[in-house]
Amino acid sequence: MNASLWQVSRRLGKPILEVALPRAERLTGFRTAAGDYLPNRLRMFIGSYEAEELGLMRRFLWTGQTIIDAGANIGYTARFFAGAVGETGKVYAFEPNPVIFPSRTKRRGERTSKDLQTRSLFPNRIDLFLAGNNHSVASFSEEYPAMHLAYRKDETVRSVRVKVVPGDEFVRAEGINHVDAIKLDVEGWELHALAGFEKTIAKSPGISLFCEFSPPAQPCAGHTHRDLLDWLWDHKFSIRYPKGGSLRPVSPDSIDQFIVEVNARDYVTIFATQR
Repeated sequence: MNASLWQVSRRLGKPILEVALPRAERLTGFRTAAGDYLPNRLRMFIGSYEAEELGLMRRFLWTGQTIIDAGANIGYTARFFAGAVGETGKVYAFEPNPVIFPSRTKRRGERTSKDLQTRSLFPNRIDLFLAGNNHSVASFSEEYPAMHLAYRKDETVRSVRVKVVPGDEFVRAEGINHVDAIKLDVEGWELHALAGFEKTIAKSPGISLFCEFSPPAQPCAGHTHRDLLDWLWDHKFSIRYPKGGSLRPVSPDSIDQFIVEVNARDYVTIFATQR
């Protein structure tokens, strides 16, 4: 196929997929966010999005566990967790962005025990900044969404007021005695969320933490590139990250090299387990 024919195919294919994908999603009961990057929406639909990371997470999951998914976005990982913990487990999904996580009944095929609208893991009510129509990018710092709009025309950062609650407060109110895993994808605000989970983590020996680590996002939340890693080491966690289908260790001695590597990838999921 020559270059011009390939370009025509792409121009024709995208509108067709934009129409066909929502119809296919209605059959499965799982909906991606309209307007998001189409290849990622397709990967989510077929279950191949972040497949390496989810496959590695599966080693830490089993039937009957209690998991908290903070920064659940459209519920892709929450759906994965629900399948892993089964009918006897519980998954609590938090997403502060009311645009992509509207109040709804449980989707077909999901066994997520709690789907919470406009809740997050910080105190009181604060502004959540959104990257225009890019529903996958939101932050409590206006600066971070603005990075994602640097090369887009006719889009601006906007904000919504959201209700937020510390993790320990939620766990206490729900009567949860032990949490087996916490996934954090909160665009640089992981340390703020972890501070709200101090008591929960302390009373949950063997807990696993899956934290997104994005060097560009950390300064936007008021942290250096190594603050999150230092917090995990201070709380007796070992740190590993996915690379080449396996988990590679990160140590205080290798932190600078690790940050350079992640900068080239934009972000990585940290796997933290208690020593």
